[in-house]
Amino acid sequence: LVGVSALIWRCKLLKVLGTIIIPLGYLIMVVQVARWKVFGPIALQMLVPGAAWSHYATELANLLFWICTVGAILTLPVYDAVQKLAHLYYRRALKRAFFVDGRDVKLDSIVNNPYCPNLMFGACVHDYRKPWEGDNHVDFTISSLFVGCSRTGFFRNPPQVSLARLMTIAGAATDATF
Repeated sequence: LVGVSALIWRCKLLKVLGTIIIPLGYLIMVVQVARWKVFGPIALQMLVPGAAWSHYATELANLLFWICTVGAILTLPVYDAVQKLAHLYYRRALKRAFFVDGRDVKLDSIVNNPYCPNLMFGACVHDYRKPWEGDNHVDFTISSLFVGCSRTGFFRNPPQVSLARLMTIAGAATDATF
């Protein structure tokens, strides 16, 4: 999967397709279906403008529901991989922009370097709370040595973690494997 994503991100046309056109097309499709489902029975709107077959009908709505359900089930095994494509692209962009020759630096080499300051990144944890806790979000600190906050606790960073990965996580890119 990493090899395929590396090939995809080398081509500029595929970058535009993967990061702008596909998400925008998906958003337009979701909005169109939601509009059709809500207002179709009342205003007899069409799902596809200009297509006579797409007037609202219960049978068509049920068929569309089942197609979407089967599509969602079939994409579940690759959901994590698709979600991480944005993370991989963002990390690659950070490495190319801020690292010498695009080479990442392991956190262990930063911690053991007396000339490097203690790096601190700010992040935010959303939707991680107990039912009785009021705020839905809390500040999250990522430093050279530790990562955490009052709600999650603080944990020592593993030495094999890279600086680009920490910068990516601090930039709100999702990564459930950290």
